[in-house]
Amino acid sequence: MYTSILQQINIKKYNKGGNLLSREQGHRISEIIKKELNKLQGEEILFLDFQHIRYATPACLNEILISLNRMEKNEFKDKYTILLLKSSNRDLKESFIFILKEI
Repeated sequence: MYTSILQQINIKKYNKGGNLLSREQGHRISEIIKKELNKLQGEEILFLDFQHIRYATPACLNEILISLNRMEKNEFKDKYTILLLKSSNRDLKESFIFILKEI
């Protein structure tokens, strides 16, 4: 049973113009996610809000998702993340799905 929703990160505030364009941006966002996951206690949920992201390169998303996958398997086994995406942004949604299948 989840105890609470402690935090939501609006990914848009960590990029310019709603676009995630580089592996470096992905790494920076991964570090922010790691800091927020460290703040969670017990079985809490961290929402990652990508609803206002218009475009993301595969390199950037790959960096975020591989880092997140590694963190959840090792350091944060008892913490959970949920990705929030606009259903109307098919390109971004399909990019996430493609990369998640590869991990």
